[in-house]
Amino acid sequence: MILASFAYQLIRQLDSVPTAVDRIYQCHLREDTRPDLAGYIEILKHISKTFFKVRLLIDAFDELELVSGYELVGAMESLLAFTNLMITSRPQSIDSQTVEKNSLRCTISAQREDVTVFVRNRLAIGSRGLRKCPGWDAFASDTVEKLVTQAGGMFILVFLQMDMLLRLHTVVEMRRALETISDKVDDFYQITLERIKAGKSDSPLKVLAWVVTSPQPITIGALREALAVEYSTTAIDPDALIAEDDIIPMCCGLVVTSGYIENTGRKLALAHATVHDYLSKYLGLVQGFDRIIAETCVKYINITKFSRQNLRVNNDHDDKYFVEIWENLRQKHPFLTYAAHHLDRNIPQRGEPDELQARKIGADFRKAEVEAIVPDARNLLKSGVKFDDLLHGSFPIQGVIPMAKKRPRDSLASDTLGFTCTVRHPNANLFVRGTPCVFIDK
Repeated sequence: MILASFAYQLIRQLDSVPTAVDRIYQCHLREDTRPDLAGYIEILKHISKTFFKVRLLIDAFDELELVSGYELVGAMESLLAFTNLMITSRPQSIDSQTVEKNSLRCTISAQREDVTVFVRNRLAIGSRGLRKCPGWDAFASDTVEKLVTQAGGMFILVFLQMDMLLRLHTVVEMRRALETISDKVDDFYQITLERIKAGKSDSPLKVLAWVVTSPQPITIGALREALAVEYSTTAIDPDALIAEDDIIPMCCGLVVTSGYIENTGRKLALAHATVHDYLSKYLGLVQGFDRIIAETCVKYINITKFSRQNLRVNNDHDDKYFVEIWENLRQKHPFLTYAAHHLDRNIPQRGEPDELQARKIGADFRKAEVEAIVPDARNLLKSGVKFDDLLHGSFPIQGVIPMAKKRPRDSLASDTLGFTCTVRHPNANLFVRGTPCVFIDK
């Protein structure tokens, strides 16, 4: 999928499709197949020849699933022959002598000056009335010196240290804590987790379990609904929804927002990769939580009783009206998009009646989603393209190259390389672990 995205971004810069790429397309069109990894590398090689230099950036490589990461390492070795690569990752996550031999390593970490500014700002904001105490200035100076020295380039460690210190009530208590403060991030994860467990609600632990276990990002709005689903739930009770502004604070710094999905909301993520490592080991709720996610998705989908046909009532030819009411539906039920896609991609079929019903409703929702976000979706369906191909964003389109030549350049790439990844709309809720970007010198 990442290589397909590279191909998409490159070819949209061209006025015409390279002949070699056209031949590959025609071959897959005749055989009704899609390229494998080697095929995408060949496509990129042909496209790259039309540029003076191509630089590819893969961000957060270490967050790729194990199998995908292993396959991508092999692809990188081939890409190095005709492109320049920049990869951001945690250390030791790229197991390839070829890549290492042909690479320069650059350690990226928080600079001492940045950490200093952060600590001073937190002290200024969190000092409350303590700034008037005689010993405050000396304490603040010692805090900056010690925490900046211990940081080792990790903002998350300093954040948790400051959070612990500023929860104390006197300068004396803070200084005692500073003298014995740990410089190991796992110690603070343990302290933070114990503090969360000591609370009267188990909601923060469920939030952590969702964010750790979920195979795809989830938004605040979607998670609020998910947490409101229980075994006996027959409808989402507005009084059972956690306040949106409480989600982040209740997790005590372990969860943050990381981006925004248009018309859906802010995405949730763990504050650091080490948070995932720690919680995967020590948060007991994580064990078997994938099944809880599955049951929640099934229950929620069945509650909504979604029907694509109902959205088309008396408006079968009014696509604009259909898109509007579909958007309203998604905003009203933010968890529905997550649940429908998760059930389709990540949950094995068990054949239970509730699950079968949910799969049917989920498939109907995803079809409505395609109709709402894919240009000319209804015409493509009428021309013989299968809904399943549209749903997975990868399909050969009959006669698409002649059609593409009549369209603006932005349409050219996705249509011509229809067998790569066509559905890439911000509203589609289709996520890629690892962010591919392209830089070009013409």
